[in-house]
Amino acid sequence: MKLRNIISSFIGCKINKLIAGGENGSIIIIETNHSDEAYFEIGCSWRLRKNNLCLCTSIDTPSKIKQQINIVYNLKISNIILRACNDLVIHFENDISIDVFCDQTNDAAIVSVYDYIAENWSIIFPKQNKCYTIDGEMEIIESSYE
Repeated sequence: MKLRNIISSFIGCKINKLIAGGENGSIIIIETNHSDEAYFEIGCSWRLRKNNLCLCTSIDTPSKIKQQINIVYNLKISNIILRACNDLVIHFENDISIDVFCDQTNDAAIVSVYDYIAENWSIIFPKQNKCYTIDGEMEIIESSYE
């Protein structure tokens, strides 16, 4: 399945659950009413905007993130734009958006020391046991969820 098709399947979906800030730090998990119960997991840098004003970013304190990010709860996704290097802009109702910047790379030093493969963002389909992840090379990797 092409990445653009996967992403476009979320347009019109309502945000049912949102996990960010607090103990989750800057990682965002966005659950929707998608027919396949799919969800987003964002582990790279991001910025939350309303009316083109920044409300918070991934480097803000966990408490500020938790306070601000809930603005998208219960809203519908109105559009998703896939940009260069697989960056995303997720648009919601009420002129709210999340800009996602793929900045997690497979730095050789990190990989060798921590046996770590960078993940920027993922779309996960638990029922289908599928996961589509933008990796540290800014490429999409299809894998099983479990």
